[in-house]
Amino acid sequence: MTKGLHMNWKRVRQAALLTLGLLATAGTAFAQGTLSNLVVTGLTPAFDPAIKAYKVPKPSNCTVTITATLANAAHTMYVANNQTASGAVRQAWVCDGSTKADIVIYNGWTEVGRYTVTPDATLVPPPPPPPVGMGKLSSLVIAGITPAFSPDVTTYSLVRTTCAVPVTATLANPANKLNVANNETASGALRYAWVCDGQTKISVVIYNGWTEVGRYTVNVTGAVQNPGGGVPP
Repeated sequence: MTKGLHMNWKRVRQAALLTLGLLATAGTAFAQGTLSNLVVTGLTPAFDPAIKAYKVPKPSNCTVTITATLANAAHTMYVANNQTASGAVRQAWVCDGSTKADIVIYNGWTEVGRYTVTPDATLVPPPPPPPVGMGKLSSLVIAGITPAFSPDVTTYSLVRTTCAVPVTATLANPANKLNVANNETASGALRYAWVCDGQTKISVVIYNGWTEVGRYTVNVTGAVQNPGGGVPP
């Protein structure tokens, strides 16, 4: 009987220790403040939750744009001394004596984590991303053009077989405007381009507002057996 009680007590003690260990582990995980993501242009090294110190190219406008996301949503966060919601954008001032931007994580009123972003004048800033689809077509359909269409190829050739050539051009950036054979044309709409009576090319011009940002040219050669054929422009 005594031996049985001893064995039961041993099992209860082991279970209690295991529970306490799990609670301690969970408590430690909760207490440690980490980020799940940190987005800053030019960040080096690449973000890793375990790495706490980073550098970025020194900005010419004295501000670093920081987007930090908490690993634990129960924590609170200050970015550059300003309370900031997890995942929100914060502009950090890094001039006039401010040499770094701190991202500080709190559990209640206790600091549980800190990341530092320091501008470095020796780092080369990354080039700005090009505007999406600026000045390009995603598709140009004209039967018989050579070479085959590519958005980066802007000059093509076509052997004249009719005076009215069907053209369908589609903008890569729908915010732009399109002019086909001197006629404003909706992206993806069919337009007939007249290539007789001295006309030797088809121009497809792309505008952003009133500014020309792209142009494709189809040079047309050869003679038409029946110049009156086809569809008038």
